[in-house]
Amino acid sequence: MIEINSKGHIFKIKNSPDEINLGEFQQVITAIDDTSFFFESWLNILEILSGDSGIKKTIGEDDFYKVITHINFTQTDIKDSIEIDGVEYKANVINNKPNLSAWEFSEIEKLVKKYPEKWLSKAMSIIFNTDVEDMNVFKDKCLLFESKMTIDVALPYVIKVNTSLLDNIKKIAEAVESK
Repeated sequence: MIEINSKGHIFKIKNSPDEINLGEFQQVITAIDDTSFFFESWLNILEILSGDSGIKKTIGEDDFYKVITHINFTQTDIKDSIEIDGVEYKANVINNKPNLSAWEFSEIEKLVKKYPEKWLSKAMSIIFNTDVEDMNVFKDKCLLFESKMTIDVALPYVIKVNTSLLDNIKKIAEAVESK
């Protein structure tokens, strides 16, 4: 957490992957996608990470750059299990890589297209083996992960799953073309 005092207002801004939950990160992704204006995007991101709408009109130029340079969205090591509220959730990981079935990839691909602003917690629910057949359980886990899972857990999966999806699409296209 970085703290700045700008024009007499103190703002606390989440800046580390272990502080930013999936809901906030999904909002950050949406803020980046929603505008073509650099400053507006970053002001929206600072509002999300501080939880304070006043930051947009209050933060000074020097503090603006200082905060941005301290925001860290870097990848961390992949975790095969996490504990939230005393319950352990496990993912199928082999050799530091998510081991997902073709069906799981298919479901995640559908989520990204169907819920462009809310897919992340849903995808993590699939990765951490939530029963997707029971919609009540699935919805509950999505809400739990959105508010309590942090991006230090999710980001390595997002990167690896995205890379795997692209690789698999390329392999399928090459297989079809070779016939």
